[in-house]
Amino acid sequence: MTLPDVVGMPWDQANHILVMGNGLVNVKKIAEPNPAVPAGVVHRQEPEGGWRVTLDQEVRIYYNP
Repeated sequence: MTLPDVVGMPWDQANHILVMGNGLVNVKKIAEPNPAVPAGVVHRQEPEGGWRVTLDQEVRIYYNP
């Protein structure tokens, strides 16, 4: 499947899209300060949106705590 791009979304919305909408059950939430984005917003993801991934692959979501 193709991984959606969730950068710029609030963490809870990004998690919902990845877990509920796409069946990605291995989402890792990582707090990483970034003063350029509001608190709770995703500012980076690995792999990036658009990459092909397997359903059990770990997707790391970095958000501003």
